Formats: sequence, structure tokens, C-alpha cells
Amino acid sequence: IFVTCPIDENDGVVCYNFDGEEVWRQTLGPQRPGKHRNGTGSNPSPATDGEHLIVYYKSGTVAALDLEGKIRWQKNLQETYGPDTLWWDLGTSPVLAQGKVVVAVMQEGDSYLVAFDAATGDVAWKQARQYKTERESDQAYSTPSIISQSGQHVIVSWGADHLTGHDLATGKLLWESGGFNPENSGMWRVIASAAVDPQVAIVPYGRGDYLAAVKLEDAQGDITESHRLWDLSDIGADVPSPIIDGSQLILLTDKGAIYALDKRTGKLL
Repeated sequence: IFVTCPIDENDGVVCYNFDGEEVWRQTLGPQRPGKHRNGTGSNPSPATDGEHLIVYYKSGTVAALDLEGKIRWQKNLQETYGPDTLWWDLGTSPVLAQGKVVVAVMQEGDSYLVAFDAATGDVAWKQARQYKTERESDQAYSTPSIISQSGQHVIVSWGADHLTGHDLATGKLLWESGGFNPENSGMWRVIASAAVDPQVAIVPYGRGDYLAAVKLEDAQGDITESHRLWDLSDIGADVPSPIIDGSQLILLTDKGAIYALDKRTGKLL
């Protein structure tokens, strides 16, 4: 079990076995502490494929370790690509797939996706992900998903009023869906991640007041109108991320209610 946390004012990661005993701990340089009383500089979850362990911190540090805690490589996104402009503590977790580490930086100003070789830390590609929005609506704390479409691995990311699909191999934008902020409202920052599978993406938006489904099959280009399956205005989640389980969407609201919906129709189950 791998857990990121501050250790003596440094970015840290601790490994436990399933009896709860600490196996090892490692630090990766000075932390940038949390701003919110419930946050830290270590909010992102680690990712592993059983060989690499990937960690990411508010300080901008992204690193790969082996499963014994040895650091294989370490980068700092903020030193390389510019400062963090999020109003609150970093929440986006790294994604590990097909030998690549992908980090989404969706913020005020320069926003991008960047992919590193998991083994070496070399930059595989960096792709701008920039949309003009009202104040704070360009900021996202969500984590991308990886799906397979027609034999191609696709990164699905949600933020800045847009759901996007990028080629995992090259970073190229394959499709995008807007229409999640029709009045162009400010302060519609994104916290909850979209629930994604190869057929459908379920997008919670509008600070928990709305929920939409986007068909991902045959997605190409601008799919804003062509692939919208349904919209609901009486159910949603601002902070908790929904999940897809087979044909069902499971949604936990901020008030603690749990809903099961048909992912294709939005019908309450």
C-alpha cells in the first residue's frame, strides 16, 4: 500500500504491507504545504503498474520510484513549465498507462497535458489544453482516464468547461465536447472527475447542479451536439467523483445521497 504524505516538511511517500506495518519511506524535497484546512501538498494519489510507482505533489514534483522506494527519476513541472495558478490545493492525480506517465495541468493561464516515459522520465510529448473561460472556470482538480477506442489509447480529461480526448501516443487532440457552461458562468471550477468507459463519459458540472452523458463511440472532432446523450439538472456532485459499473452510473452527492442511474439514458434505477 503506497501513501503520499508530508514527512518532516518534505514531499513523502510511505509503503505499508497489508498487516499495516511500514516497509519503507522516501522523501522527494521540500513540500509546498496545503492551503485549505483539509488539504495538504500531497493530495494526488500515487499510481502504479506493479513496476513503477508514480507520485505527484503540489510543489510540482513528479517522480517515479521502484517498489522498494528507490527514486528512478524526478522532475518539477512548475520549474520547467511555469507556476501553479490554481486557487486551491492541487488535486489531480498522475495516470500511468502503456509505459507513459500523464499529468494534466488545467489552471488559470497556461494549461497542458504532459507525458513522460515511465522508465526514464524523458518527455514523450506536451500538448496545450487551453480554453477561454470566465474567472476560475478554467481551473480543474480532476484526474484523466484512459480508454481504448478503435485500438487507440485515449486520454479523456475534464476541465475548463470541456471534455477532451487526446491520443496517448502523441498527445494529439482527437475530439472535444463543450456546452457544459452555456451561460459562461465564472467560478465553475471542476473538482469531481468524469466517470468514463469506452462507450460513455458522465460529466458532473455546474458546481454539483448538473449531470450530463456524452457518447464516446465514434467520437471525432467537435462532438458537443452530436454525441450528447442526456442532461439532468436536478442531480449532480461537486466534489465526489461518480463511477461507472457495467451499465450503471453510481453517483454520491455532496449531501451524502447515493444514486444508481442507467448510464445510457440517465433513468433512475
